[in-house]
Amino acid sequence: MNTKNDNSKFQYEALDEEIDFADILYDTSKLDSVQQLQLFKPQPSTLESVSETISRVERAIPILVPCPAKYNRPVVITTCHKCRYFSNQNANTAVVCSFQPGENERIVHPKNKLNELAGNEWMYFTKSVLRTSYPTEYGHNLRKKHGANKPPQLMKHIIEFFTKTGETVLDPFAGVGGTLLGASLCNRIATGIELNKEWIDIYHQVCEQENIPCQEMIHGDCLDVLGEMKASGQVYDFIATDPPYSIALPKTMCDGTYDTQNRKTDFESFSDSEDDLRNLESFEEYYQKMQEVFSLLFDVLKADKYLTMIIRDSYQKGRYIPASYELARRAEEVGFIFKGVKIWYQTGVRMRPYGYPAAYVPNIIHQNILILRKGDK
Repeated sequence: MNTKNDNSKFQYEALDEEIDFADILYDTSKLDSVQQLQLFKPQPSTLESVSETISRVERAIPILVPCPAKYNRPVVITTCHKCRYFSNQNANTAVVCSFQPGENERIVHPKNKLNELAGNEWMYFTKSVLRTSYPTEYGHNLRKKHGANKPPQLMKHIIEFFTKTGETVLDPFAGVGGTLLGASLCNRIATGIELNKEWIDIYHQVCEQENIPCQEMIHGDCLDVLGEMKASGQVYDFIATDPPYSIALPKTMCDGTYDTQNRKTDFESFSDSEDDLRNLESFEEYYQKMQEVFSLLFDVLKADKYLTMIIRDSYQKGRYIPASYELARRAEEVGFIFKGVKIWYQTGVRMRPYGYPAAYVPNIIHQNILILRKGDK
């Protein structure tokens, strides 16, 4: 479709593609109703020079002009965040960008200091429910020995939102290295802390098998190691972890094995060490110990940065145990700000007739990804 502006010799062709609202970060309210309906892009063969076009602004307001930066969204001069080329021009001048991004090219807002995601990717992550169906890869044949291993693809997805390329990630309960593998997949620098040497060995075997460079994995009690990090002034851009549960809590099951989902597992997820938080005797002891961990994590996290935890609530002795809420509350007590929860559902979890036919007992087929931000202690 072509139309002609009486105040110029330009011809414009209507945009035929659908514009995703999540990508539009600009205000088009300066355009009149007709122009808002007809978002045009100029035909290069009929365009005069940009300078000649700008000279028409006072005589023809508003007028559509091509953006020299060649971004691909309709914008208005006063609200264009991409460049300042038109910053001194008339506010009613509408700019139509003609830039077409490459297949692997993202348009990242220049004010985005958190990550490297485009607007639509940012919006997608903020959905409160995440449903996944990850294939069993990245050394799953080795990692599955740990019943609470996290899919590296999930950790990559989380890490990419809260960091930029080359930034640092810490997992204080690293297990077989799901977080470290996820960091490697998106070019972040990661450090893991793990009490059980067997899980560290499996992580190294996975890296060798998959030809993935090993990240730093520290063998030791996280309380001791975090204390040393704090003393040395070591800080990280992001913390992501899947903390252990006390002996009374069912453990996170992330590897899709139907015969062990949603119940205590025979997998050797944890050690017999008295330093293993799983071996504490009560919920209260567990929560208190986790609060000590949170206090140290607060100190080794950079200002205004984020901590995420994958937690699974449980149902024990006829009662629902909201472990996610309690851990979030304990983290807030040391200075973290609770920002929200993403409900993670991995497809393929087997349902069981708990309580049937006498009483309601939930099939807990989801896990909670708690998101917290470092505030003022």
